[in-house]
Amino acid sequence: MLVRARGAPSTAGAFIFAAGAIAGFCLIDQLLDLLSAETLGPTKPINRCQDRVLAGRVRLVAVGAALGAVSLFDDIYGWVPWLVGPLAATAHCLLIASVQLAAVAVGDR
Repeated sequence: MLVRARGAPSTAGAFIFAAGAIAGFCLIDQLLDLLSAETLGPTKPINRCQDRVLAGRVRLVAVGAALGAVSLFDDIYGWVPWLVGPLAATAHCLLIASVQLAAVAVGDR
């Protein structure tokens, strides 16, 4: 999305892009650590094939939200979209995927 709107990034832009994506992973990791400290997790992992298929099938929602999030930043000037775009996309995708997996795990109890 950003490359289409802004063209290929410079070398610095590519590193900023990578930093934004890594920051998205770190942000969601910290959020899930905080939530897991306050709540009980599932007592058993998702093992049933049907549960894994359901979790994968609804992954389209997470990917769509990630694309929508990054498209909001393509009109911003400068290097900021190269940082905030992948951060928003990664965070949205991981957060929604985590909620989807949690819903499948709760439904399996």
